[in-house]
Amino acid sequence: VTLPGGVGQEVEVPIEAMGASAGEVGNVEANMINTVIGPLEEQVDVININPTHNGESRTVQAVSTADHQVLELQMSQLLQERAYEALQNEIGANQYVILETLQIVEERPEWTIFSAQPGEIADTLTLTKRAIVEAVVVDTQLGQQIVFAQMANQIPRGRSFLPETITYQRGDVSFAGELILFTMSGRGEVIGQIRTEQIQSDIAGMSYDDAMSYLIERVDIAEDTTPEIIISPAWFKEWFNQMPILPNRIQIEEVP
Repeated sequence: VTLPGGVGQEVEVPIEAMGASAGEVGNVEANMINTVIGPLEEQVDVININPTHNGESRTVQAVSTADHQVLELQMSQLLQERAYEALQNEIGANQYVILETLQIVEERPEWTIFSAQPGEIADTLTLTKRAIVEAVVVDTQLGQQIVFAQMANQIPRGRSFLPETITYQRGDVSFAGELILFTMSGRGEVIGQIRTEQIQSDIAGMSYDDAMSYLIERVDIAEDTTPEIIISPAWFKEWFNQMPILPNRIQIEEVP
């Protein structure tokens, strides 16, 4: 600004707020700018006869390195979840994925593409990423066979499992070098095995009371139950009080 020499001289010039006063803080009323800073501060006066205006504060979104890190971590988790779902659709009924072994094994810079770099202005940040994920898949069929054998050794003779009630559960997984160790357990409903022909032969010709004792003492029946013997016609029991002599005349019915 060139100020003419002489007392009472005036000059009107445009002004612009400095960095520290930029934005809304630079909007002031008339006559609020009244101080000169510098060598001429004792010789020159200044005043703004009009309010200052057009100063505004803006908030802009800028991408940071932390934004990249958070988004990439979320994307890596998503890739592993999708890989797990894909494996689940491909493995057999007796196979399962050991989650502890699910991991990303290969990433490349060209497979990771951000929509904006740190420091750039952007309202949103997106990431396109590819990776190779691997996991260990275990076939539990042999393990189930081992568990079943152990379970079968614990049931009394003359009893067996109902196949449709047998279930298996996998326990905790641990690692020993290249070995993957895990526990398995199983459970199932056990029922007695009734040898119909043997029972028919044994009780044929017995008295009613002896046949009842035989069924209670020697046949594997459910706890808190009592066998029932029905002799037909009824007069046969009253006259002879014994089971039929021919085994094939005896019918045995198992009640669930």
